[in-house]
Amino acid sequence: MIERLMKKKDGFGLALLVFLSVAYFFLFSISKVSAAEFNLVSDNKNIQIGDQFEVKVLLNSENESINAMEGVAVFLQDAMVLKEVKSGNSIISFWSQPPKASGNQVRFSGLVPGGYAGRNGLIFSMVFEAKSESIGVVELNKAVALLNDG
Repeated sequence: MIERLMKKKDGFGLALLVFLSVAYFFLFSISKVSAAEFNLVSDNKNIQIGDQFEVKVLLNSENESINAMEGVAVFLQDAMVLKEVKSGNSIISFWSQPPKASGNQVRFSGLVPGGYAGRNGLIFSMVFEAKSESIGVVELNKAVALLNDG
């Protein structure tokens, strides 16, 4: 059958063969993976210009043991000013790159010897001051958590 598909001159046979190969790969090679989840949490709901508020970066390990993580928190500088980055009481014991602000980003990378398995594990927090009435957005980019699997 493969030889008949390859002999077609219009390329349909080759396209069908590639499609079937890719479909087979996805159907039979994907296994269920549970992933750690990063969350950004702030207790402040009604923020006025000049108010300071804290945004916590938390990890939910989804019942897995996590021993390393990294990422970049990004925020809108038009809406808020970063006043402080706090890493005390973090689940991270060894920082390969402590949370450090540069422009509108805070990069971080660290290790948890022995691993962390739990919910709402504090990685670090950021204290902002609202400087306009616009909506302030903080998000995590390139956030990765690695399993403590050797």
